[in-house]
Amino acid sequence: MLVKESSFAGHIPSPSMLESYGKIYPELPRNLVELFIEQARHRMKSETKVINTASRDSIIGIIFAGILGLAGILGGVYCVSLGYEKGGVGICSASFVTLAGTFVYGSKQNRKEREAKINKIKNQ
Repeated sequence: MLVKESSFAGHIPSPSMLESYGKIYPELPRNLVELFIEQARHRMKSETKVINTASRDSIIGIIFAGILGLAGILGGVYCVSLGYEKGGVGICSASFVTLAGTFVYGSKQNRKEREAKINKIKNQ
């Protein structure tokens, strides 16, 4: 008795397996390939939506952070103009340091994410 076993790894069977499937059910190879193409298009469309949403959210966050930072700095300047020098300088300094710290932290996080993605690609 002779037993033949075959398997595949990936998204789509090998050409020889597709040919074998076609002998049993002639439309199956075409259906499998079309399903693969449809799934790939769906995945790319979903990834595009995720990227666009993340970009939009990032821009909105930057705008609001800038507005809040500017409000803090202007509030500090206003305090100084009213004669509250120490308080005004403190508010300005705190606003500036908070903005700078957030920028530095965000930059470090982005770099870590990029490095992790690069390492993941290299290890595949």
